[in-house]
Amino acid sequence: MRVLLVNNGGSGSSEFSMTEARFPIGLGYLSAMLKQNGHSTELVDRFCDHDAWVEDVSQFDFVGVYTSTPCYKDALRILELLEGYEGPIAFGGPHASTFPLTIPPRVDYVVQGEAEYLINDLVEGKFPKGTIIRTQRIADLDALPRADYDLFLDRPRSYLWTTPFSSDRQPIFLFNSSRSCPYQCTFCTVRDIWGRLYSAHGAERVVDDIAYLKQTYEIAGVYFREDIFTADQKRVREISELLIERDLDIVCLARRGSTPAPITNSSSSWQGVAARGSTSERRAVASVCLISTTRRSRSSRSSKPAITPGRTGSRWRCP
Repeated sequence: MRVLLVNNGGSGSSEFSMTEARFPIGLGYLSAMLKQNGHSTELVDRFCDHDAWVEDVSQFDFVGVYTSTPCYKDALRILELLEGYEGPIAFGGPHASTFPLTIPPRVDYVVQGEAEYLINDLVEGKFPKGTIIRTQRIADLDALPRADYDLFLDRPRSYLWTTPFSSDRQPIFLFNSSRSCPYQCTFCTVRDIWGRLYSAHGAERVVDDIAYLKQTYEIAGVYFREDIFTADQKRVREISELLIERDLDIVCLARRGSTPAPITNSSSSWQGVAARGSTSERRAVASVCLISTTRRSRSSRSSKPAITPGRTGSRWRCP
């Protein structure tokens, strides 16, 4: 089957920054799962190219839309563009996970949570239409296939390939090595979206994937754009050691979320790992540029009301 994957976009005024247009890695994982089952995929990314669309939507057997609340108006616009399309439509992403009842009945499936082990069954029509489907968290991320990066590179798109900390080196690929966060910061809704389970790829898998990206796409570095890359500091050090061992001359960037001391290129804690290698080996961890944040935890949280069952009165839980 032919599957159209759509990333909602945003234009005009917003309280949120819309300038950092990087590829939607989550849709890359779904595409990889679909291709493993013999389906073909195509991407429309309206976040980086606001007016992007396909010439003939009728050529697709299924449409999946990634929805985020800051861009939800565009998700509704996508439904308008799908006027006359008779195939099934699914909405997923953070907005679908937190505000499923705001999604119009025109949408056949509302998916809350991770959809990698669900997407093929949806495309193949194994669920009744008109339902809200809540998936269980994926504990073993290493069991997932590598994200389908070809999905983002099949045509020119207005993606950002650099960072402020490495403007002289490109391309910098977006990379996700973990999901959710083990903390309960009062200002953050990450756990409302992902749930309480913090999961992460093992260090070997992370470095294997980075080596693959360097060999296949000649990347200059990776940007760990995830909720809290540094949550497991033992894993961070294992990743850096493996980067040194394999002499991968790349730039690595992440947001500093939880570290007892800075682990940047100039700090002793990260540089100490690199210092044991040669000059070329030191470049393997040349710059992990970390932006400081303040964590303010609370001991208890009010419980979130249960979500109302789906529009057909049924509620699915996936194994």
